[in-house]
Amino acid sequence: MSGYILCQTKKAKIPYYIENISTNVYSLEELCYYFYHNLYLVDESILNEQLCRWLQEELNLPKLAAKLRSLFTRNFSLEEFLYLSLIHISEPTRLDV
Repeated sequence: MSGYILCQTKKAKIPYYIENISTNVYSLEELCYYFYHNLYLVDESILNEQLCRWLQEELNLPKLAAKLRSLFTRNFSLEEFLYLSLIHISEPTRLDV
């Protein structure tokens, strides 16, 4: 990705690789930027346990990862997954409740 993205969350040492566009993302903000600009490409190849593990281990976001994992136990919508990710950027403490 080119340009600047202002990040409020930690930047990962090991990026999350998005295979369908051959791109590495280093922060939650970059991931949400990808979601916003490539919504038609977002599917289970991205929304999976590997992403949750990356969020937990690389970005130190265990509560967000746990909330996203809980969606996997049922038939979740793309909107639910994206909402949790996007709300964390704007209100990081919201997941603490």
